Amino acid sequence: MEVYDRAHELARALARCREYRDLSRLRARIKENPEALRMLKDYRERMLEAEMKQLQGEALEPEKQRALEDIERLVRLNPTLSEFLEAQARVARLLADIQKILLQSVPDFTELLS
Repeated sequence: MEVYDRAHELARALARCREYRDLSRLRARIKENPEALRMLKDYRERMLEAEMKQLQGEALEPEKQRALEDIERLVRLNPTLSEFLEAQARVARLLADIQKILLQSVPDFTELLS
């Protein structure tokens, strides 16, 4: 059970880390601003659609590509949304680094994946 205890300890440490606190603070600010929240949701939906098309080997229609670029520009011009996306990327990088460390510590497991 020590492994689970350590996992919970890591989860608590993550919740206290600067990267996660920044992300939480920015998320709360966005939730207080309906226009920013709508813009973020629209941007995410368009990004998801573009990613799905790409995974299927299809190109995004030109008008949808322009709309995605337009909303992305607007999102980047909004300081709170821009900071939020950057904070989200930092947390994702942190979690990816932790996953890499964990997987490297168990060589037999990573050999099964290759």
